[in-house]
Amino acid sequence: MNKKILCWSMLGVLCIVLSACGARFAKGPAIMGKPVNAIPEGKIVDLSHAFSPGIPVPDGLPKPERKAIYGGAVQIFTHAGQYGTHLDAPGHFHKGMRLVDGIPAHEFILPGCVIDISRQAINNFDYQLQLSDVKKWEEKYGPIPEGSMVMLRTDWSFRWTDPNAFFAKDKQGQKHYPGWGKEALEYLVEKRKIRAIGHETPDTDSGITCGVDKGWPLESYVLGKNLWQIEMLNNLDQLPPRDFLVFVGVPKAEKGTGFPVRVLAVLP
Repeated sequence: MNKKILCWSMLGVLCIVLSACGARFAKGPAIMGKPVNAIPEGKIVDLSHAFSPGIPVPDGLPKPERKAIYGGAVQIFTHAGQYGTHLDAPGHFHKGMRLVDGIPAHEFILPGCVIDISRQAINNFDYQLQLSDVKKWEEKYGPIPEGSMVMLRTDWSFRWTDPNAFFAKDKQGQKHYPGWGKEALEYLVEKRKIRAIGHETPDTDSGITCGVDKGWPLESYVLGKNLWQIEMLNNLDQLPPRDFLVFVGVPKAEKGTGFPVRVLAVLP
């Protein structure tokens, strides 16, 4: 599908959502004020990795498979819901909370922000986003909009083609990759009232602070607040700090705890 067709397809979807949501977008940043005009005129950035059997898969999950039948006309995909660039619903960690099909459509079109800690992560694979990082971001770019999706740029997506580099295990088998920090997340969730988070790494928590023996405390916190998240994002280095639209396309898997997604950003 070429860019022009894709733009107008997205435009049709957005018009439907806008008619249902009314003034929901009126309080957003500048691009949100005229979303219909922004889509055909803007630049589209694909934030999803293409998935294949060779991509990084966390320990404990079955290896994905793909089988062709009818001479290749039909393919059978076998993989976990948390595979590749994927969405985690609140029910992924907390029974009784929203699952994929329980998240309303209007939540999948929202303003985006990017906080960049890629420089810190170069020298410290275990770096966690600090509240001071968020405050510095807001001093420069203004308050993070309520209802937005905040994405953490670490440039970890550059390691996507090498699973060993992606999980960065040491000789003892300990994983090392950056993540969110508790104070920063609490500020974003409770003070700024964000709708969702996203990151390039396989977990919300930094690699050294999570695992089967330690749990996933920060992921549990975010999902426990009835928010959703997207993991293993791509191309965050191509986004501005704020004032762009995020579109999340996820199959409506009944009672799904998570599923691979196609995430698009529209820049003005």
